Amino acid sequence: MSNPVMPLADLQDSAKFNVSQENTALATSMEGGYVATRPRHTRRPRKTWTSGFTSITEDQKTQVQAFFDSMYGGSVIFDWTNPADGSVVAVRFTTDTTLQFSYSGAGATRRYDTTFKVQEA
Repeated sequence: MSNPVMPLADLQDSAKFNVSQENTALATSMEGGYVATRPRHTRRPRKTWTSGFTSITEDQKTQVQAFFDSMYGGSVIFDWTNPADGSVVAVRFTTDTTLQFSYSGAGATRRYDTTFKVQEA
């Protein structure tokens, strides 16, 4: 069974793109001044990406909203295309992602901007 695919992947705005990698180390400071460290788990550190859309239409906004709703926020894994290298990654929305749209149109031209965060599953 394949994962759902995020719509409008080719319209992501590179100005909103950012990537970070989690630090899986746990550290404990000791009385003697040294620090004991260990990995939190043995899994490879996951990456988190921030991306978004600029100047999308009303119909495209509706598509993004429907997709977010169908993923129940961050509950369902889906395939997302990394705009930096075109690779397809299995991700989910982060739990702190709230889908907010900023109106950027004028008059009858309705355009919206939004950002979102996804994390490797």
